[in-house]
Amino acid sequence: MIIELSIIFFIIGIGLGTMDLFVVMPPELAPMVFMNRMLGAVFIGVGLVFLLSRGFSTGAFLLMDLPKPGKVLLFHQRRGKNPNTKIISGKLKDLEYIKTKGKVFKDTGNGFRLSGHDCRRTHEMIAFDTPDWLGEWFNQVKRKYLVENRTDLYELYEGFQSLSPCDTEAEAVAQLEEIESLRPLLNNPEKKKWLLGQDLDTLQHLSETLWDGRVVRMEDVEEFIESATPNELDALVKQEYLNDVMRDRNYSDPGEINWGRWLPLFGFFVICCALAAILLQSTFGG
Repeated sequence: MIIELSIIFFIIGIGLGTMDLFVVMPPELAPMVFMNRMLGAVFIGVGLVFLLSRGFSTGAFLLMDLPKPGKVLLFHQRRGKNPNTKIISGKLKDLEYIKTKGKVFKDTGNGFRLSGHDCRRTHEMIAFDTPDWLGEWFNQVKRKYLVENRTDLYELYEGFQSLSPCDTEAEAVAQLEEIESLRPLLNNPEKKKWLLGQDLDTLQHLSETLWDGRVVRMEDVEEFIESATPNELDALVKQEYLNDVMRDRNYSDPGEINWGRWLPLFGFFVICCALAAILLQSTFGG
């Protein structure tokens, strides 16, 4: 809608601004021609404001740029339910890190390509990029096994690891009842029947059938992953860098003279001598 509206404003503005080029206007209508040109400029300006404001606020203009080696586009998601996502630009650094303004992400390599651009999905509270299939996997596990957070998921996984092959259904039920997080499922006859029909290897590996590119609830990732935030990671990197710089400046080998410490004073002394020489030369006419 914004693009169509901007195009309409552009057409109206160009039409008003160039009307006198196609229609012969008598000299007495010069004020009206001037007003049409001013009005056309206003329409073009409003169309540009609509297009630019929306493009920069969403980051969509980054998709119009040509792909570059080492550049990635991050579909950055805020925390919470039904969050907004914004496109931001990042650069691939050494050791597989993605650096963007005020944030650092670990690159896992699980991205996608859009119009030739190397794209990643990132989250405000997670220090690495998250692939699309991860949100689908978390959603299926949460829905099937009724887990709510990472603690429940760990307990469920550890409980599944303790399972062993059973010859009868009663033995299987007895093992599953020992897993506390599965008791709500066992109280439901339909869920219990489905759970008993699962293969042991499927349960122990929490295997799920996923659809490539289909994401149900990407915000579920936030509930199951706990890590340093991208801002905290960036602050850590800056702190390590500052520590290295201060150590190099303040520590030296015994008996070593730190000439760099005196270099600013020496430069200031040279400048003062040069200015004094110029003043003396101009005063005495030498």
